[in-house]
Amino acid sequence: MSIPIAGLVFLLVSIVFFGLVLRSFWTHRHSLTVEARIWLRLAMIFGIVAVLLLFV
Repeated sequence: MSIPIAGLVFLLVSIVFFGLVLRSFWTHRHSLTVEARIWLRLAMIFGIVAVLLLFV
């Protein structure tokens, strides 16, 4: 069984975006800025694509 490389790349990008969200969340005293909301949306989109590529 081989793991799709594209799925792993999308998963890694999603984790990076989520890390940016967490950094912004802790830096701005527990409030999500507009920038953090954009990162969160991108993290969710890339995460969903990663799950689809890995498991479907």
